Amino acid sequence: VSPSNWLKDKLISSSVFNKNLHKVSVIRNSVDLETFKPSSYQRKTFIREKFGIPEKNICILIGCFSWEEERKGFKFLHDALRQFSQALKENSLDTKITLVSMGEGDFEIDGIEHKRLGFLSNETEISQIISCCDLFLNMSREDNLPNTIVESLACGVPVISTNVGGIPEMYDPNKSGRLINRDDSKSMSEELLLLVTNPELLKELSANARKEAEKNYSPKTQASKYFDLFTKVILAHKRHSTHLNLAAEKTPKQKKSSEILPTRIPAHNYFPDSSFSEKAFHWFENKTKSTN
Repeated sequence: VSPSNWLKDKLISSSVFNKNLHKVSVIRNSVDLETFKPSSYQRKTFIREKFGIPEKNICILIGCFSWEEERKGFKFLHDALRQFSQALKENSLDTKITLVSMGEGDFEIDGIEHKRLGFLSNETEISQIISCCDLFLNMSREDNLPNTIVESLACGVPVISTNVGGIPEMYDPNKSGRLINRDDSKSMSEELLLLVTNPELLKELSANARKEAEKNYSPKTQASKYFDLFTKVILAHKRHSTHLNLAAEKTPKQKKSSEILPTRIPAHNYFPDSSFSEKAFHWFENKTKSTN
């Protein structure tokens, strides 16, 4: 089971995949929609006060485990934020911006207030931070299905991200945010400027983000798809077993279905020598006795 079509395609094209033996399904990861959810205006005001974030500012969120991780493209994100700050000055825009960062590392963006929260592990606290922000930025250079994007969508926070890996499958860039090319700092800056200067558009994207999360990332949706998959596999196995049993009745000399069906390969066949095998079985017998 793969969480994205991108990873599914990578798996199918790999040397370990045998199309005659293996099958792969796509079932997306879910997020707790009761923990990660939008905050009311009053709740958002309380959260911002709690973390020292100005109430009226446009709040831009960035986050990863460490800003030194090259895979997350921080060098390009940092450059995009510098360009964005410069564009605000050049266009004489008085929009007040606060950058909120989660993750290890320290940096400055000239002209933009930066609230550093460091590494956070508590889900409730993380959801509070996300829900009090207006935009989430991601410039991953390699990724599959980032939790930060799923959690942001669930909190009703639009996303601007690079179109790498499984990310293009995660949300509709015309409804819940924007997609840019890998390492494209200029496009990130331009999209960011467009959204922070259009509050009505930002509000629309926010509503769509939550709807997309409810549709695609709820635990109920994930569980339902696993249930359907398990049911399909069990029924297929029953049909296969029935077919083998019928064949065995017609030709009694054939092997039993239990002998035809794949079984585990006995590990002891691959022990280096007989003494190793004896020691292993002796250990197993003693372990079994002590457990009983």
